[in-house]
Amino acid sequence: MLRKLWKSSIQLLTVFIMLLILLNIPALFINESRNISFQPIKFIQAITNMGKQIFSVHSLTFQIPASTGNMKTVSLFPTVLEPYVYSFTILFAALFLSLFVAASIAYLYFLSSKRIKNMIERTVFVLEAIPDVMIMICLQMFFMWYFRQTGELPVHIMTFNENRAYILPIICLSILPTIQMFRMMILYIEEERIKPYVEVAYGKGLSSSYIIRIHLFKNIFIHLFHHSKMIFVFLLSNLFVLESVFHMSGIIQFLIFTNHFSTSITFIVLIMIVMPVYLLFQICSYFMKRWQTQMNGEII
Repeated sequence: MLRKLWKSSIQLLTVFIMLLILLNIPALFINESRNISFQPIKFIQAITNMGKQIFSVHSLTFQIPASTGNMKTVSLFPTVLEPYVYSFTILFAALFLSLFVAASIAYLYFLSSKRIKNMIERTVFVLEAIPDVMIMICLQMFFMWYFRQTGELPVHIMTFNENRAYILPIICLSILPTIQMFRMMILYIEEERIKPYVEVAYGKGLSSSYIIRIHLFKNIFIHLFHHSKMIFVFLLSNLFVLESVFHMSGIIQFLIFTNHFSTSITFIVLIMIVMPVYLLFQICSYFMKRWQTQMNGEII
């Protein structure tokens, strides 16, 4: 256990150091007059200054437009917390929605007739071929058309002032990860169905729905977890596009509008994004390994 904690700490420290180096790379080659030259001393000074600013995080400030049209200076904390919570609410809600929908479709897929399976496959193929930006814009246009026809708007199609969009961004962000998870589940279930324990289960008279729901899903979720990092990175990258399309005041604005924020603020925001995700996957990995150990040699 201590060895695992030590290894995780080293990995996390390596991430911090790499972020410090990458964010200060411009100081290694570009001087104040914008001329390109090799400047290792400036590079070390930039890293040192960033380190000092990070350890005095409550003194970090940035400017935002005021209602008067001028710029006003605000502190990074607690200003950053509200958009941070907003973005991660959308992100994790989309992740869990993708997992639930993908599992439901995969379950129905294996219990359906060949005709229904073909319909599901064609639908998945079409959705997979459409760019995610196009899906977002088309859904927005649909609800705008619906509003013009009925005068009612069931969901917010864009964030404006205090009216924040939740449902539509979550749905848009979850579509492509749902397709990815569905395809993985189909692949892993097909692999699991030919294993001896499934034949034993059928021999005991257990129904297909019971075997898929209780035994196969339990095994494929372990395999699916190993791909969850890739899926989460995909969700995070799509969040950049999502916040622009839906005019969301989320955490990604602190990374996109780099001209308005210092590199120290960018570093703090990246750490805020990396830390909870890293800790979540480490905790899940620990429990998954324990679960997998308990399942080894299990006989139905």
